[in-house]
Order: sequence, then structure tokens, then C-alpha cells
Amino acid sequence: MWVAVVVMKHMRKRWRSWRGSMQHNNIRNANSLQAALKKRPRGMLVEDWEWLVTEHYSDPEFWEGKQPTAAKIFKAARKAKTGNLEGQDAEKYEEIISTTDKHPEFSQFELIEKYHNHIVCFGHGVTPKDVRGLELSKVDLMIEIQEKNQQINSLTGRVDASESNHQKKIEEIKTAHEVQMAEMKESHQ
Repeated sequence: MWVAVVVMKHMRKRWRSWRGSMQHNNIRNANSLQAALKKRPRGMLVEDWEWLVTEHYSDPEFWEGKQPTAAKIFKAARKAKTGNLEGQDAEKYEEIISTTDKHPEFSQFELIEKYHNHIVCFGHGVTPKDVRGLELSKVDLMIEIQEKNQQINSLTGRVDASESNHQKKIEEIKTAHEVQMAEMKESHQ
């Protein structure tokens, strides 16, 4: 299982590296969007590159360094040729917008995780759990809880034994003190 985590971390690093170098080499160094259209990365389809430049890189928010919102990504990925969302997609889009308004503390990743069962840009095979790492199963959690309970019981037993020993010593000291006081009274008489 740890191999999957290592592979996912490596893939994530490679993806970010490629995306960063593509933006640097093909977009940021271009003087205009027309120049960027001509600097298509090797191995990328012309239609895909044109869409990416015209839809994403032409957005002023991209040039300001702002990340797109989950709602914006959702709409861009699902809009019809008319530019509007239809059916369930429109309902889900409205739900994303209302959730964003009600819970501004949610990160974009949390919103995407809530409304998608896969990670955007990774295809349908990669889930949020794959990116975050493996989570413990219920059985593993129960075993961990049992181990912690055993530790607690052991420590509680040690504390009780220690308190019992201290109580015995206190009683012994009181008894010795009373004996000494009685002897002192007899010697003074």
C-alpha cells in the first residue's frame, strides 16, 4: 500500500513540475495570447492547446495569480455549446455557489472533494484519498483504540498502586508519630 502513496506523490510532483514549466515556457514568456497559441507544447493536441489558452490563460485572474474557484472549474468543465449548464449540472452548480456563500471557510479543495468523486485534472481514476494518502480502516482504528485503552489502564493501575503505597507510608508515619508522642508523655510524667 505504501508503494501507491509513493507513486502518487511522485506523479503529483511530476504533474506540478510539468504544469509549471509549461506555464513558464509557453505562456508567461509569450508577449501575447496569439504568441502563446503558437508556442504549443510538444505532444499536446492543437485543439486542446487552443482551448487552454483561450479559456484559461486569457482570464485576467490567471495573470494576477488567482486560483480559479471550484464553481468556475465545474462550470467550465460542464457547460454546453451554448455556454450554459443544463439539467443536473445547473443544479449542482447552484449548490456549489450556495455552499460557498454559506461556508466561506471551506477551501477550494474541500468544495471539490464534496462535489466530485475524483480529483480535477487527474481523470476519473484518482480520488481525493489517493492524493491525501491512505486512511486507516475501521479495523485499524479499533486496534489503535484498544492499544490506547490498554495503555490508559496500565497507567491507571500504576497511579492507583502508587497512591496506595503513599497512603500506607502516611499511615505508618502517623502511627510512628503517635507512638513517639505517647512515649514522650510517659517520660515526662
